[in-house]
Amino acid sequence: MERCPQCRARLKGKTVCGRCETDLDIVQTVEATADILARKAVKSLLADDFPAAAKLAATAWKLQASPFHRALAGFIEKKYHDDLLDHPRQSDPVEELIF
Repeated sequence: MERCPQCRARLKGKTVCGRCETDLDIVQTVEATADILARKAVKSLLADDFPAAAKLAATAWKLQASPFHRALAGFIEKKYHDDLLDHPRQSDPVEELIF
């Protein structure tokens, strides 16, 4: 986070805004968590684990609605959808009875 979301002052790596004194520690922690989840989503994508990648990317996007996280979630969701079309899941007869 480069700027305070409250007053738009430059943060210069600090967790408390020098202008409005807003404590941004929690916000920065959430932002960092979203970045970690996005990296894990890419790793899952590279391992062809599309369900995990889609879930991680969607969670990252929910935590930080940045253009990058939105694009990553959209890309993985499309890739996962395309993979399902290419390789349909075998139906489970028990699951069909229940649902």
